Amino acid sequence: MGIDIYERLKQKAGKVKWGSKARKEFFCLFSKKGFTDAMLKKAEDEGVLLFRENRLL
Repeated sequence: MGIDIYERLKQKAGKVKWGSKARKEFFCLFSKKGFTDAMLKKAEDEGVLLFRENRLL
């Protein structure tokens, strides 16, 4: 899974209006086949939780 999926998720999340503007968002991605190196780096930089099969990366 690449960064494109994550970027689309963030874009969609921005359209959802709930809670206060001070809300804290957390993103989790699940993949059977894994993540691109770019997505692994982005997840590390931005605190995205990545799950592959039965593992948390």
